[in-house]
Amino acid sequence: TPLHQQKKIFDSLMKQKLVKDDIWCLVSCHWFEKWTKFIDIALKAGTDSCNKSSHPGPVTNFTLIKFINFQAPKLKKDLAENLDYKLIPEIGWDLLIQWYGISEKSMRLSRKVVKVQKHAIGKLMIEVYPVTVLVQLIFPESPDVDRIHYEVSRDDTVAFVIEKLRELLQVSAVNETRLWLQHLDKKVLLQETETMGDNRSLSSVEDNDDDTVNEKILSYNRANRAVAVLCNHQRTAPKTFDTQMSNLQAKITAKEEAILDAKKEIKKMKKELKGTSDSKLQKKLESKVKQLPKLEEQLKKLEIQATDKEENKEIALGTSKLNYLDPRISVSWCKKWGVPIEKVYNRTQREKFAWAIEMADETFVF
Repeated sequence: TPLHQQKKIFDSLMKQKLVKDDIWCLVSCHWFEKWTKFIDIALKAGTDSCNKSSHPGPVTNFTLIKFINFQAPKLKKDLAENLDYKLIPEIGWDLLIQWYGISEKSMRLSRKVVKVQKHAIGKLMIEVYPVTVLVQLIFPESPDVDRIHYEVSRDDTVAFVIEKLRELLQVSAVNETRLWLQHLDKKVLLQETETMGDNRSLSSVEDNDDDTVNEKILSYNRANRAVAVLCNHQRTAPKTFDTQMSNLQAKITAKEEAILDAKKEIKKMKKELKGTSDSKLQKKLESKVKQLPKLEEQLKKLEIQATDKEENKEIALGTSKLNYLDPRISVSWCKKWGVPIEKVYNRTQREKFAWAIEMADETFVF
């Protein structure tokens, strides 16, 4: 394929919008940049012929892979998009292999487009790092069977995972098969209609005590909404809802970009510091490393805010909280989980329910 045609094809492919369940592939940024430079040099020279000195060679991505003895190769941790790897549509990967071949140890690194559940606005993303689960096949007569690592997508249904595990572990479909999620002393039976990213499965087995205050408030509001639905306290979505959500999504996107930029800067500074003792650069790196968790916490707060707002758009939450829910339940919950009462009740409401605040402690049961 002529070089000008390759460029035209890829310019179009890289503008492609994400579509749920589509497959994208990872290629080394180093190789991709060499290839684009090779194309640009040739086209500026007004020729489609190959310049051997700038030829990128076979497609490479083995620098992204961690090879472990007796285990399947894995993607290295903490890789950054546009710094370590480039994401290209699956058809783009196939075309590059057709045009340039593939280097030794490199392999197809396919990733699925999924809908991120924590973004209530329905954001699509490429799942670069799927969930890795440790699977153990349990037989009544021989419970100590070797464990295997298995990658699942957050969008995979439990039924799909069971089917794949049957094939992998050579379990007949005739046998009744169930998938249990074990977390410390908790065991959850997963329903086949669930996805592996559902709250009832992988994401909800963590202890509530480990959640941030904002995550605990989201849990409280969800329980409160359940009461509101039972009492039929519904409303139409406010006229300003779409605008508010759009503004919130813009803030989320900006924060995600800030986190990505911070990670790129950290990675770049770490590389620059190798073999040098630049104290100024070291201080700059330390400052950026300290800044990153704050940015991630701010992002989480915005995501929780978006989720809460989306779930609450057609529910009159105040009616159930103030008129139907015994305030001692809310007060006890706050004291039990270390949530400031002002996060649940404003000043006027705290004055109204002063009796409940004084009466109820963390052991109160309605």
